[in-house]
Amino acid sequence: MRLKCLSAIGARADIQFSNGYFQVHIETFDGGYESNKWAYLCTYGEHHQALVASNNGTKTTYTYDFDTDCEIESMAYQNGSAVFTLQPDGCLKWLDETEHAGEDFLFTKMGGFSGIWHCENISIDFYLTGGTCRCTVSENDGDQLITQWTYYCKYDSESGNLISDNTGIKEVLFAYDEEAIYDEAYADGSAVFSINSDGYLLWNDQKENAGANFLFTK
Repeated sequence: MRLKCLSAIGARADIQFSNGYFQVHIETFDGGYESNKWAYLCTYGEHHQALVASNNGTKTTYTYDFDTDCEIESMAYQNGSAVFTLQPDGCLKWLDETEHAGEDFLFTKMGGFSGIWHCENISIDFYLTGGTCRCTVSENDGDQLITQWTYYCKYDSESGNLISDNTGIKEVLFAYDEEAIYDEAYADGSAVFSINSDGYLLWNDQKENAGANFLFTK
């Protein structure tokens, strides 16, 4: 059972309850070529009123290798400990007792959007950056053509939608052999992202209706 899907600047966290444990998964990324993932099995600690993981946390690092065009996975450790607490403002605080990786993160709710969604050859990825939600839509039409839309959205608590107002950037990547050519189509796009009653993500592209007829799932 998924309880929370939250985001911080440059990170996201997912909490689920299964087999008597709270499973906490955290991913951090800096926009470069490396990302880190932590996984914890937590119990609820009455004394701290927090989720506590003792010596069972794992950290995995993923690095893109340009020479092989592959992602290299390496296990940093498998004995991490952490405490997760809710702050008075409702944010989730991550106290990483192994390497203090959580010091700069306060996770907040982002509706049910956080994560990567897919439909056919299109993927949509949401995460917080600079106090807004960055949404990246990528359409892969083969080895030589990738279209990407980037939106900076605000979460509207009344409607439950993510809204981008004239912040959308559309870019097209043409790849020929080892050479790549970028072409910026526009930088004033608008969009609304919503989740319908069946749990599908809807992309309402208000610039050219590119998201029509697509239903995205995680």
